[in-house]
Amino acid sequence: APAPAPASAPAAAAAPMAAGGGGDINVWKERLREKLVTTTGYPADMLEDDLDLEADLGVDSVQRAEIWVSLTTEYGLNQDVRPEGARTISNLARTLAGMDADKGGSATGKKPEAEAPTLSASVSSEVYELPAVAAPDDTQACHLYAAGTQFIDESQMDAFDCKQVLAIVGADSGALLGRLKRRFAKRDIELNSVKDSVLVDMPDTEVEALLSGIDTILYLAHENTAQTPWDGELLQNTLDDQVGTLYAVFRVLIPMLTATPKRLIFPVSMDGQFGVKGTSENLLGAFPCGFVRCLDKELADSKCQLIDAGSMDWADVIDNNIEVVSPYLEMGMVESGRVIPVMAQVAPSAERRMELEKGDLVLVTGGARGIVFECVYALARYTGCKLVLTGRTDLPEGSPDWLRVGASEIDAVIRQMEIDLVKNEGLKLPEAKRIGTKSRSQWEVVRNLKLLADAGIEAVYEKCDVSDAKEFGGLIQKISKKESIVGIVHGSGVQKSAMIMDLPDKAIELTLKTKLTPLFTMIDQIDWSAVKLFSGFGSIAGLFGNFGQSDYALGNDMLAWLVKELVAEHPHIHAQTAEWTAWTGTGMVSEQEGKRFKEAGLIALTVETGVPLFMEGITGVADGRVAAFNATADFAVGRPFLVHPVAARPRTRLVTKGKDGAADSVHFSLLTDTYINQHLVNMEPVIPGTFVTEIFAETLHKSGLIPSEIHFRRPMQLRGDELEVDVVRTDDDQMMLVPKDRPQLNAKALANLSYASCKLVKSASVEGAKLKISKKDLKQLQQLSLETSASFYSMLDEKFYKALKTGPVFRGVRATLEDGDMFYSTVTMTTQALAALEQPGEFVFNPVLADMAVQVAAAWAMIRYNAMEIPFEIGTLHVAGTINSSDAVVICKEKEINAEKSTMDVAVRNLDGSLIMTLNGLVLKTIMTGE
Repeated sequence: APAPAPASAPAAAAAPMAAGGGGDINVWKERLREKLVTTTGYPADMLEDDLDLEADLGVDSVQRAEIWVSLTTEYGLNQDVRPEGARTISNLARTLAGMDADKGGSATGKKPEAEAPTLSASVSSEVYELPAVAAPDDTQACHLYAAGTQFIDESQMDAFDCKQVLAIVGADSGALLGRLKRRFAKRDIELNSVKDSVLVDMPDTEVEALLSGIDTILYLAHENTAQTPWDGELLQNTLDDQVGTLYAVFRVLIPMLTATPKRLIFPVSMDGQFGVKGTSENLLGAFPCGFVRCLDKELADSKCQLIDAGSMDWADVIDNNIEVVSPYLEMGMVESGRVIPVMAQVAPSAERRMELEKGDLVLVTGGARGIVFECVYALARYTGCKLVLTGRTDLPEGSPDWLRVGASEIDAVIRQMEIDLVKNEGLKLPEAKRIGTKSRSQWEVVRNLKLLADAGIEAVYEKCDVSDAKEFGGLIQKISKKESIVGIVHGSGVQKSAMIMDLPDKAIELTLKTKLTPLFTMIDQIDWSAVKLFSGFGSIAGLFGNFGQSDYALGNDMLAWLVKELVAEHPHIHAQTAEWTAWTGTGMVSEQEGKRFKEAGLIALTVETGVPLFMEGITGVADGRVAAFNATADFAVGRPFLVHPVAARPRTRLVTKGKDGAADSVHFSLLTDTYINQHLVNMEPVIPGTFVTEIFAETLHKSGLIPSEIHFRRPMQLRGDELEVDVVRTDDDQMMLVPKDRPQLNAKALANLSYASCKLVKSASVEGAKLKISKKDLKQLQQLSLETSASFYSMLDEKFYKALKTGPVFRGVRATLEDGDMFYSTVTMTTQALAALEQPGEFVFNPVLADMAVQVAAAWAMIRYNAMEIPFEIGTLHVAGTINSSDAVVICKEKEINAEKSTMDVAVRNLDGSLIMTLNGLVLKTIMTGE
């Protein structure tokens, strides 16, 4: 997970600065050894000059940063210098001596990169109960967040005077280049191109000449990658080729772009919204998003633009955006316009669901140690499932004494083992360290297996390198011959921080194969029809990017997208990736590390706070991609945050059928029905009128009757956190919506108490069904959607917000067009709306879509007469079908419209023209004017 950069020295030291070493490398070697004795516990005489601090001594990136800050602060050296080359005592001492010699920090180096800590978690063995997560309003805690999108129009974009473009293409990009050349010619933009294979072999002078005069670089080498079929081996090979090309190209470009910044555009083909929905078609569509998020940080002076084209043609998307730049790194393209990714806190879940049952078999990758073990330990205690844990660690032979050591003593025992191997057995420290590290891992595996056994959990451990497709595939086949794999927890992963220019190919391969190869293997080997649950462990590095983690971010972002695709292909599986912030074990955070986390606003997870979020995600949250972090962390500025939370699960219907003669009822809650707080009338939360109409429609469903003369008597206002209402039918074929908590009243008195009423009829004329829109008008509306947001919302926010204030669930009106007595609009179901109400679910019609139809009708009077109108009556509701995408068109025909009252017929149609619903005889009355 992203970690803050090493802390700066205090402005003023409390004690006199220590004397320098006069540039003597031997002095600096001794000073380093002093620090390393304290950090590692090894005697100074074992710390040889050429030992690698991480590989040989186990000094992780955070500890290295602490030592560096400590020495540069103590001796007054330039803290902005980062040593290059091997991280050995000899090399570090050489850099420090050079800095000390001139006190100007002229030694070769770079500014310090943000390096991620390598941290472990401790195990808790108390009886497990499903715990509560932190309160939603606790800002000093980690919460679950989900991604959504919001629209951005051309007025928010910056103009870009594009004159000369270089396209980096693959072998099969000829058709795309041809389309781009024709479009750019109309804009007087020169397009040059170079094949990726040619560029990587170019001398620096030729690359410099190639980039001369270029203002924009298009990276198109991955054009045909997204649609790779559902074949694990083919997916692996395609990804390997593209990753190799990507890094080779940017190792050539980065030095040039550092000296001469450019704009870089990366189109991708996901779902147009960076993975909010998934498609089941574009399996590698997320490539290379995670890489670009890191590149944008490492090339701070260049402008990266990541564009999710969705199903649109890349040439069209590039042409539409070549002369503008989004203020955000990421921008998506949907039918209704441009969108940017946003984050919203997930509201508490109204219900918990667990697909696993007692005795179900769960396969776990990387689950024998660390945080993954903590989570599956909780999962098994909660469900009674069986576990197959995998890892690279061998189980120990025999029963050595150190296996019986307690958790508080094991690190000291292993350290003494390593010292004894060097002093008494004649081993070199690196070899002794490898033995000690292996023994420490074996101790943890054995300890964890005992914990499972003591808790009565059936579990086996299989030594298996899951990054080896053949080895892991063999294990899956072995397990499947005995019983079905019902659950999968994919937690394997490795990470070594290094900037793109310093990252070796072997490290990239290890990172990506550990994270993605197991999933590709499972695609080929798993019987997905038997799987109920898939849980992936990702990292927020993939979501936000981070310095020095391009391969890690690439792998984790692709994992999250592939899991979304898995859901789209196999919708019966509850599949979810959790993208985690940093975890720490109790008592394992050093003082310096804790300070850095605090300075960067990052709150690390512990076993006590992280495991509940894991369980909350897989039991309470429907979204297939959640992130666990605190919103105050510095890295979170990468995406805007919505004020309103997003629902944990979408409602599938509103009405609960009454039992034993009781009335049908509806329960609303501000905590879980997040849309209610996004619809404020006179600054109070009110259930929209279209939800009232949906309640009537659900109650009458399959009865042969339809609601007509729907009359809204008074608002369904929430004055507390909850509201319960009953649907009551009277003897004269009327239906009313009344408070559940009410006195015994006769029909007349009950009518006075009601929120709304309707008459019940068998059929009615459907005037709205005749309303249509021409292809020309629809095309004009869609173009307006790209250029600007609906003026209706600007007027609403500027003049009428005290009467009606809405949130993102109800902000889907895109553009309006008036033509005589006709009024048209394009509308879309926002990502927040889709999270609030399942589409189509068990709804008769979607009340949010109907609400936007009413908004369009109200916009007419607002634009014409500067008047705010709300629904008063609906003559007849007719439902003909369901929305077949996220977008629709609303058509209004004027009957009467003035500053006090409007009457019209309204039709809602899919973009293909098919009818969704009509609101015949919709009457709106003015409650406020702009004056």
